[in-house]
Amino acid sequence: MTAPAPSVKRVLANEIGDLPEGHAARPMEAGDVEALTALARAVDIAGCGHSSTNIEEITDYVAEPDCAWEYGAATVWRGADLVGAVVVFDGLATGRGWSLDVFARPGDPRAHAIHASLIDGALREGRYRWDAMYMDPDIPLPIAKSGCYANDVPLRVDLEKRGFAEVRRFWRMKVDLWSVEGLTRAAEASESSRTPAASGGLPAGYVLRAFRPIESDWRGVHAASSAAFLDHFDFAPLEFEVWRERQEGATEDPSQWIVAEHDGEIVGFVMGSNRYASEDYGYVASIAVLGEHRGKGLARALLRARMADDVTRGFISTILHVDATNPTGATRLYESVGMVEDSEFAFFHRSLFR
Repeated sequence: MTAPAPSVKRVLANEIGDLPEGHAARPMEAGDVEALTALARAVDIAGCGHSSTNIEEITDYVAEPDCAWEYGAATVWRGADLVGAVVVFDGLATGRGWSLDVFARPGDPRAHAIHASLIDGALREGRYRWDAMYMDPDIPLPIAKSGCYANDVPLRVDLEKRGFAEVRRFWRMKVDLWSVEGLTRAAEASESSRTPAASGGLPAGYVLRAFRPIESDWRGVHAASSAAFLDHFDFAPLEFEVWRERQEGATEDPSQWIVAEHDGEIVGFVMGSNRYASEDYGYVASIAVLGEHRGKGLARALLRARMADDVTRGFISTILHVDATNPTGATRLYESVGMVEDSEFAFFHRSLFR
């Protein structure tokens, strides 16, 4: 499903109303990145006791094509203090729905009112954009999506009041590399990644190699990703050009990508990223193996090779996010290489229209 964007691009902040007295909404600006990073870090610490959110990550986050800075991110200020924000991601034209991330300063006495204003404004904007694109009653109405830390009771309450229902749990998992156990695992991974078919225990015909930034590899990873994630929750494939555009962020780093080949065809991959590099963490942005090639040790070999490379880059840990009920058993795979859960997120859906 594709459609042109609305002919008049509206600014989300202009649709945020009913804020408490003394509060004002305005569009996100480049100079607000530091303040939004601080707000997100405060939400992290309240939610799980730690934070690796950083300025580079937030810059990429609000600059994504589906958000586009001032059009899709609104900030709420009380005087000179940033006390709230909402960031939306417009996936309406590509079948991925309307996503909104809502922030309010933890413990703020007006947090519920700030949440309410931001959620309601974001939903109104989503409905406007949908109506501006689609008038065909045969097209299914889109889903609105949001999330929060599993223990963020104020935001959960405010989402549920507006018809959101929890549909999934996600974990962030982490393995420390600079420890006796971590370095031992990384050393073993480094040896197996050099000769994957032999010491890595992979069947004949399979090899691991570095991603090459050439057309055939780009298309090979895209094809593998599109096929491998079809059985995953909430996945909507993107056309190659759209997907390729999303690999251009400042923290994306294809030099950290590793692919698995079978008879010259890319059948799996792991994408490393600099999302948390400023915090000295390696990040697995994505890892996948085609269904017919699962059960052969490819995913474990890819993950261990990624961890070994993270050690060479000086990262102290490798982290990733995972659907806690992933049907491929991903959580068991990550636990098998020493990863443990270090935070939990609840994911919510509702119809954009009621």
